[in-house]
Order: sequence, then C-alpha cells, then structure tokens
Amino acid sequence: MLHKYFKQTMDHFGIKGSELAEAFGCSRNHISEIRMGKCNPPISRFWELIETMERLAPGARKYFATLLAGCDLQSVDLEALVQNMDSNQLSAMLFAIAEAMKDNREKTGIVESERALIAS
Repeated sequence: MLHKYFKQTMDHFGIKGSELAEAFGCSRNHISEIRMGKCNPPISRFWELIETMERLAPGARKYFATLLAGCDLQSVDLEALVQNMDSNQLSAMLFAIAEAMKDNREKTGIVESERALIAS
C-alpha cells in the first residue's frame, strides 16, 4: 500500500526516479522497485526517502501523509488516531515527530544566531 502512495506522490510532484535516486544515494532501479512494491524498505529508510522527496519538492511529505491518512490531516482526531495505532505505527510516528522537532530546533537556532549577528 505504501508503494502506491509513494508512486502517487512522486507523480503528483513530477519527481523522476533518477532524480530521487541521485538525491537519496541509491540506484534508479531501487527506486523503481519501491514504486512497484517489489521492495519494502524498513520504515526508517522509507521515511528517509519521503524526507528526500520533501527536499526535492516541498509539500511532498504532507501530500504523502494525507494520502496515507486517507483524509485531510487538518480534520484528523489525533488522540483517537494514536489510541488505535499498534506499536510499530507508534514507533514510526514518534520517530517522525522527533525528526521534525530536531529540524525545527536547528532552524530556530540558525534564526537566533542570525539575530545575534544583526544586533551586534
């Protein structure tokens, strides 16, 4: 199922397999196998692919997540969603949250450093 959303996201944003393969550091054939569902990488590796797509086409991560959720994420009852997840799904979600928090912290740190330089 993930491969269908993966392919749909690539198609929606016009991301070519060769482009994603180069940015991710794998073969074009490997991307093709994932798109066709012949290869199912571990969830952490799959998430890295989604993050790579996000770098190539901002908005790709949210689009993929919306497809995965089956609805607009703005209308999701997060509490109910979490309560119905199994341990693997919770682990994947927590990993994604931790990565997002790390990215936000790094972005905030850069902004604060720039403000300090401007003030001096």
